[in-house]
Amino acid sequence: MTCGIYEIRNRINGKVYIGLSVNVDNRIRNHKYKLKRGNHDNPYLQKAYSKSKDAFFFSLIEECKEEELEQKEIEWINHFNSNLTEHGYNLLSGGVSCFRHHETSIKKMKISSRLCNTKLSYEDVKYIKMSLFLCMDVKDIADLFNTTMDIVYKIKQGNESNFGWVLPELNGRFDELRKEDNINLESEIVKLMQQGYSALSISNQLNIPYEKVLGIFKTEGAFESKKEDIQTRNKSMREEFKLGISKKEILKKYKISASQYNRILGKRLSERKKEIYIKVIALHKEGISNSEIGKIFNLNRCTVGDYVNGKIIFK
Repeated sequence: MTCGIYEIRNRINGKVYIGLSVNVDNRIRNHKYKLKRGNHDNPYLQKAYSKSKDAFFFSLIEECKEEELEQKEIEWINHFNSNLTEHGYNLLSGGVSCFRHHETSIKKMKISSRLCNTKLSYEDVKYIKMSLFLCMDVKDIADLFNTTMDIVYKIKQGNESNFGWVLPELNGRFDELRKEDNINLESEIVKLMQQGYSALSISNQLNIPYEKVLGIFKTEGAFESKKEDIQTRNKSMREEFKLGISKKEILKKYKISASQYNRILGKRLSERKKEIYIKVIALHKEGISNSEIGKIFNLNRCTVGDYVNGKIIFK
C-alpha cells in the first residue's frame, strides 16, 4: 500500500489533476472506475476524459508520510498550476482540510439559505458551481436542482451573501471558461464552414443561434452566403408552417424570436388567420358554441366572440 501524491495527466494538452491518498493504487482504481462510468466527482475532469479517454494516464509522482499528504498535494498543485484552467483539472488548491467547515461557516450557510430563499445544501451549491464552471446552461442547472434561475445567478456571483465560501476558487472563473468555450465553438464553426456547410446547417448541427453562426461567417469573409442562407431558412420555415408545424416548434428549430417569426411568415400568417376567421363564422352559424370553436382552433373564447360579433374582421 503506497501513501503519496498521484497525477492524472492528459498527454495531448499536458493538463494534469493532482490528488493524494494513503493508498494510491486503490485511489487510482476508484478514479478510473468513476471516469469510465461517467460519474466522476470532478465534472471538469470527467468532461475532458469523456472526449479523449485514451489520452489519460495515471501515475504516482511522490511517496510521502500520511501527515505530509496535504502539504505535498498543495506543493504539487502549485508546481503544475493545476488549479488554473489552462494547466489542469483541480478545482481547489489542495489539502483535504479545505473541505472542512467551521461552525461560523455553517452559520453563514444557514443565513445565506434564508436570504436566497432556498433549501440547497452545501453539496448542491458545490455541484451547481462546478456545473457553471463547465458552462452548463443556467436554466438546465436550475431544473436539475429544483431551484430558480435567480438563485443560480446569485451563486454564480460568488459573493459572501450567496455561498461565496463554497469552492471560493471558482469565483470569478466562469467568464474565463466561457471565453475558452467560445473560442472552441468558433473553431468548430469555421471548420464546418470550410467543409462547405451552410450557416443554417451549422446552426442546426451545433444547436446554436443562427445569427451567431452568421457573425462568424462575416468575420471569416464568408458573409456573402448570408442572403442565400436566409432565403433557404425562410423557405424551409414557410414550408413547415404550411404543413401545420406549430409556432413553438419552428421557433425552437430555427432559434429565432417571435418578431422574426411574424415578419418572415407575415403574409401567410394573415392568410391563416383569415381562413380560421371564415371557419369560425361558419361554425357559429351552425350553432357551435364559442367555447367549442375555441378548442377546435386553439383560440381564446373572447377572441372567438370578437370574431362573431364583428369586432375583428378579415376582408
